[in-house]
Amino acid sequence: FFEGSGVDAGQLEEDLYHLWKAACLKFGLGEPSRKHGVVVQDGSLAASYVSKMGDKPWTLADEMAKSNSKKGRRSNRSFWQLIDCYMDENATTQHRNRAKQLIIEYAEATKGRKVLTWTQGLKKRYAVTDMTDEELAAQQEEEAVFIAEIPLDDWRIVVRHRLEAVILDVCLNGRQAVYAVIDAYRPKTPTD
Repeated sequence: FFEGSGVDAGQLEEDLYHLWKAACLKFGLGEPSRKHGVVVQDGSLAASYVSKMGDKPWTLADEMAKSNSKKGRRSNRSFWQLIDCYMDENATTQHRNRAKQLIIEYAEATKGRKVLTWTQGLKKRYAVTDMTDEELAAQQEEEAVFIAEIPLDDWRIVVRHRLEAVILDVCLNGRQAVYAVIDAYRPKTPTD
């Protein structure tokens, strides 16, 4: 984070690349690619860096905090895509079992690891106070407003049609709007 303008992004990128290269070589990882290594950009370019979420552009805040919304590249899948596959009753047993294996592998590899860490001095600089999980949970409960409960079968419809962002948008219109969106995508029976 930099206050104001005047930061030479090209020079910063060059400096960071050399630090990263030295660390990779020190630990026997080989020399990283200069073309695909370190990229320094203004935060306003975050929207073009990743795909859009619904019709809302992906912002720098989304990039920092919504890793669960990102999709795997090419034939790879994100953790949440693996969960979707495992929960998909239309997936083959082989696909569901492979998703389960990968979910377990991911859980074992990431157990106890932090997803985000604070840069030294950043909390102090922006007067961020530490809170326990219990304090955060209590705060969330105070601020939360119950809108709708979505049963698992209905949630599968939401995920299958990638309606998560739409559901969040229509929440502003209340519970009936949430159910109306899901009903619009519900498979029709012959009697409908």
